[in-house]
Amino acid sequence: MDEEKVTPEEKAEEDTHKHLKKSSKQAEIDKLTAELAEAKDMLLRTAAEFDNYKKRTTREKEAIYSEVTAMTVGKMIPVLDNLERASSAGGDAAQIQKGVEMTLKQFCDALNSLGVGEIETKIGDPLDPNFHNAVMQTQNPELPEGCVGCVLAKGYKIGDRVIRHAQVAVTNQ
Repeated sequence: MDEEKVTPEEKAEEDTHKHLKKSSKQAEIDKLTAELAEAKDMLLRTAAEFDNYKKRTTREKEAIYSEVTAMTVGKMIPVLDNLERASSAGGDAAQIQKGVEMTLKQFCDALNSLGVGEIETKIGDPLDPNFHNAVMQTQNPELPEGCVGCVLAKGYKIGDRVIRHAQVAVTNQ
């Protein structure tokens, strides 16, 4: 078998071609390595920003909670003052009754100023589990079954959020 003889020029051209091929592969590897480093840097920055965001929102929540608590307690302290005065004051039953009524009104006003409202519940209303908590059954032939027969404790809400469901007795037949 005849082997082809490679001239030094052909050998040099082949080496140059291989070198160019290696150079282009190396350039591609370098390019991908740079893109990877850039993506890694962006990922690290995004993770750090997200961590900072979580810490900032946690601090903001705590500050808001403290502010709301202080505002709420600030509305209740005058009621407490009046209850303390009433407990140490003497007087007849009519005066005590009047003082309790005034303090009750002051407390209701404080709740209203905080956006707390009563859940309107009347005898004969159909039971609504979104607003009512049936704690017992009662008999009332004048009302259909499954209605509010008696309100045992008022319910309260802020906006659409129920704070406490109204506790009711439900009619049965």
